[in-house]
Amino acid sequence: MSYEKIFDDGVTSLESGDMATAARVFKECTRLRPGEYNAWLYLGIALTELEDYKDAIAALKECTKIDPNVPHAYTNLGIVYQKTNDMAEATRHFFKATKVDPTDINARLNLGMAYYKTRNKVMEALLEFKYVLEHDESIPDVWASAGLIFVDLQKKPFALHCFQKAESMGYKDPRVHRLVLDFKFDSVVPKNPFDPDVKETAFLPVKRDVAVQK
Repeated sequence: MSYEKIFDDGVTSLESGDMATAARVFKECTRLRPGEYNAWLYLGIALTELEDYKDAIAALKECTKIDPNVPHAYTNLGIVYQKTNDMAEATRHFFKATKVDPTDINARLNLGMAYYKTRNKVMEALLEFKYVLEHDESIPDVWASAGLIFVDLQKKPFALHCFQKAESMGYKDPRVHRLVLDFKFDSVVPKNPFDPDVKETAFLPVKRDVAVQK
């Protein structure tokens, strides 16, 4: 059987959710062609799903040795470290991925979420969410997370807009829904932070912001 056929079988197993078979097949691929980036990458992904985090990290690090200028392994390493509650390493690898490719939406999204979870870099998180939403408006979790940061910044009109966008996409969170109801009760008028008249200031800290306040 050719390497290509073995690799395709691994992809089929991965896509069908048979992670044990996928891991076995991609491990064979790395034996046959130890310099193949995608074989190590998919092995790392399968092992992550199997919660074999130690071997997943080892596989993904092989990717970074083969080609350090591709972001996918760094992003997946960040995901593994996040699953092991090592947020410092997770953030470091997500950041590395964005440096390798600043246009990688998945890396920017994960970096923003990592910043937000650490709670000490909320402005950095908001700027990552801004970049993501400028390029893909279809991710409700990003709208909701941006909204919660706007709440912390006392920018209620922007928060309400973000929450309404998230809920319009099916996002469900009792805390967010309660905030929406409270804002409506207080007659807060939603304002899109991406509107041209406020975009330059909406994503700045409060002390520097002259945008609409409520």
